[in-house]
Amino acid sequence: MSLFGDYSNNASPVTWIDKYPIYLSQAIAIVHVACMIVFSVLFALRVNPLWTTGLLNFQSAEILGSFQVWRIFTYPLVAIASLDFAIMWVIYWFLAPEVEKGLSTRTFIRIYVATTLVLAALMMVVALIFGPVLYQGGRGITWVFFAAFCIMYPETILLFIPAWVVMWILLVINSLVDLMSHDPVSLTLMWAATGIAFVAVRMTGWGGKSLWIADKFEDWQLARAARKRNIQVVQEQKVTEDMDAILEKISREGMASLTPAEKAALEKARTRLIKRDKKE
Repeated sequence: MSLFGDYSNNASPVTWIDKYPIYLSQAIAIVHVACMIVFSVLFALRVNPLWTTGLLNFQSAEILGSFQVWRIFTYPLVAIASLDFAIMWVIYWFLAPEVEKGLSTRTFIRIYVATTLVLAALMMVVALIFGPVLYQGGRGITWVFFAAFCIMYPETILLFIPAWVVMWILLVINSLVDLMSHDPVSLTLMWAATGIAFVAVRMTGWGGKSLWIADKFEDWQLARAARKRNIQVVQEQKVTEDMDAILEKISREGMASLTPAEKAALEKARTRLIKRDKKE
């Protein structure tokens, strides 16, 4: 049961802890926290980072030079204990399930994967422009679902302020911080994640009218289906007219008067009728 409506058909818990349902979004948070604990312990034990975080974080030079493509998928899992990490994932824990329930688990997975891959692609672009990029952590993941929540439920009160206002305040503040610290990577990823959230939510029709590109795609599908149906109708009409002509010829001159092509067309029509009767 969602705090903002009943969307039980869209998402179901993957497990339960006592009487508390755990959704996929929360299971993902548990995985991220578990990775953070492991990396933090290894860091405390002074294990060489080259064999821990250095092996899984995003390094554009290693991806391009050594083809270590796994980094494109593993970088969100790399993190060590920090206050920022705790705040981000606590917010995610409470808000991400509402996004999952509203959009469906399948859509949630698509957003997670798309965010991971799109942000990785953008970091490669930034690397080509500004030089090698080193990045780790799930900031983009937590932000995309926070932004999605604010777009889906803009009037929900967070900290005595409407959710959409909170989102814009945080977005502007973080952008200013990134500009002052000359951090094009974080700036790009923050705005890209916001864009992904907007597109994903609007594509499903949440937060007002659906995104215009979704409407165009739906119109294209409908037009294509209509054209296909019209072609089929025309073809069926032509076949019917041909059969009428053949049957009329048979009634006047008999079966012996049919040409080989007319006999083949008649047999084809008979076979089609038999198949249609079997389906019915």
